[in-house]
Amino acid sequence: MSDIYAENMRRNESESRRLHEQFDLLSRNIGYLIHPSIAAKLPPSLTIADIGTGTGLFLSQLAQEYPDAILHGFDISPKLFPPQESLSPQVSLSVLNIKETPPPFTHNKYDLIHIRPLATGINPTEWKPIVQNLLKLLKPGGAIQWEEYNWMETQ
Repeated sequence: MSDIYAENMRRNESESRRLHEQFDLLSRNIGYLIHPSIAAKLPPSLTIADIGTGTGLFLSQLAQEYPDAILHGFDISPKLFPPQESLSPQVSLSVLNIKETPPPFTHNKYDLIHIRPLATGINPTEWKPIVQNLLKLLKPGGAIQWEEYNWMETQ
């Protein structure tokens, strides 16, 4: 299946810098990595998926706050993934297109699914299957933290 967003997305050093700047701005603006109401309900031994992980920066930051968590980053392309040896041992990055049915070994696996600006790459007809795919990944009682912002009104 062709994906216009994936085909047109830059995958280079300037894109990595842009994603890091975007991460820093959004993180400073909201003031947390995991919303406090979600964090309060997470189990001690926890598994987190980051959808659209890009460079894996969210997971690298999260590894410092949750040193015992298992952290998996997924992206439609591996081109922005840093070398595995530069990541915390608890972080792994893999290719996964959330617009397609995820493989069975990922089902019911995650206590938390994190998504940060992804809406611009989603067509109106893709929302329902994407949410259904996210729910397949989530453990019963798990949470989805999906952060977007209004690009048109952001200054």
